[in-house]
Amino acid sequence: MGDLTEMAASQSRLWFWTAYVRTLISLGWRTPVAFVVGCASLTALYRLWGFYLGFYFRHIQFASRASAHPYLHEAVFYLALQLWFLVPFAIARCGFGDRLVRLGLPALLMTTGAMLRVPLLSPFLATAGIVAVAASLAYTGTRRSAVALVATTVVGAITLLNLLFLAHMACWIDEHKPLNASSHYHFFETGFAFSHTLFWVVMWSMALLDMLVLAFVCSRLHYRLLTGSRTAGSTLTQ
Repeated sequence: MGDLTEMAASQSRLWFWTAYVRTLISLGWRTPVAFVVGCASLTALYRLWGFYLGFYFRHIQFASRASAHPYLHEAVFYLALQLWFLVPFAIARCGFGDRLVRLGLPALLMTTGAMLRVPLLSPFLATAGIVAVAASLAYTGTRRSAVALVATTVVGAITLLNLLFLAHMACWIDEHKPLNASSHYHFFETGFAFSHTLFWVVMWSMALLDMLVLAFVCSRLHYRLLTGSRTAGSTLTQ
């Protein structure tokens, strides 16, 4: 704004504000576009996962045996939700060559694969993901990227779980019924707290808040741990 103010001495106010808005857009368009890409990715993958899960429970015979650890699958699911937004957001914002993206893509694939509830494959991918994260945290070359990825994913998962807890508590206090929409998927438990439309408005509102938290935390940690450190290193070299 200071530079444009000096340049606007012989220009009109309309020129100044037009140039200011144009500068803001040219410098800051990546983050809004990346947020839209992340939202679209989460929506598409969530719908594909719901379709697969419905098909899975209807047609695959070993479903009951594969779901012997429901809490583990639930934890993996909430972590995968964060990565479904976070990795496409980072790709659109920083590009495929970014260190956070190169670490996040394998984590996304392994976490999604671990959710498939396929005997032997799912436990193997879950174990491989844990080993890969531990190795990335231990290795100096990938430690900053791993810290940024793990911290952002954990903060997002905690945020979403707290929002869901508050929604369930409000639902029980108000109507003493579970928060669900059993008409949408047959494997939800019976009982209505909200209408079908209001249920999805509440759920996607919580998802939007979670994605905003993910975008903010990822951007700040990426700057402090990756971009900021690289800039400081180049300054010292000069």
